[in-house]
Amino acid sequence: MRSISGEIHRSSSAIGDAPLPCQTKAYMEKAFQEHPQHISNQFLWYYRGKFTPIRVMTDADGNINVISPFGLTQLMTKKP
Repeated sequence: MRSISGEIHRSSSAIGDAPLPCQTKAYMEKAFQEHPQHISNQFLWYYRGKFTPIRVMTDADGNINVISPFGLTQLMTKKP
């Protein structure tokens, strides 16, 4: 798994010791398939009254790549 910052975050949960984006993506896909109402299977960033999609792609090896929207990347890399 890669991220823009180059960091891999791991935590334990009911889904196991998989990296956090893997756990979240798996949970969202499961909820999307099993929920009786229409819900989104998209990752979204809400900022200043606007939803912006966050691209989450899985490659052939099962690695997850998260591509943050430009505005979010700017906020994450902004120095105090």
